[in-house]
Amino acid sequence: KRRKKELEPSMDFLINAEKRPGVMCRRKVFDICFDNASADALHDWREEKTADVYGWACLNDHGPSLVIPNSILDHIIDCAHHGKIHTSQDLQKETGWTDSEKYGSEILSLLTAHAPPRQSLLVVTPLQHNTANNPMLPHVPTASGMQREHVELPVSAVASKRRNKCSACGQEGHNARNCICPNHPSRT
Repeated sequence: KRRKKELEPSMDFLINAEKRPGVMCRRKVFDICFDNASADALHDWREEKTADVYGWACLNDHGPSLVIPNSILDHIIDCAHHGKIHTSQDLQKETGWTDSEKYGSEILSLLTAHAPPRQSLLVVTPLQHNTANNPMLPHVPTASGMQREHVELPVSAVASKRRNKCSACGQEGHNARNCICPNHPSRT
């Protein structure tokens, strides 16, 4: 299984919400990073455009999907979230929407107006060692309450894996139920 080398910005904002000015709450991250504002704007645009082109009666009878179907609208939101749509040609290529040439500029203006933040917080607020809660590490006073000095962890403070100890023979590396134990019932 391959690991990702960097966090997606939305997950980064969720982790560091209290450090981001203007967010300060994890519940706001979902509205900011998961394109809820752009989705709402696109849904409103679709209803207005359906009413303008086909009239209110058609909007009430058939719904707003006449201008742009739900599946294509969801695909536009997903592609905008992943940064794949920058031009009308990108919109046509990613969605295959037949009216992308006609309405592409309006969709792009809505997406840029409600674009989610793209800057990674790990660059702005790097993760720091928390030495205050670990009693094994010496307490290092800081210059101010908000900043901590970088402290190298001693090798002895790094937790090593605890090995099993057999209750039957006293050796490490196995337990009494393991067949490698010299005192295991299968060996007698």
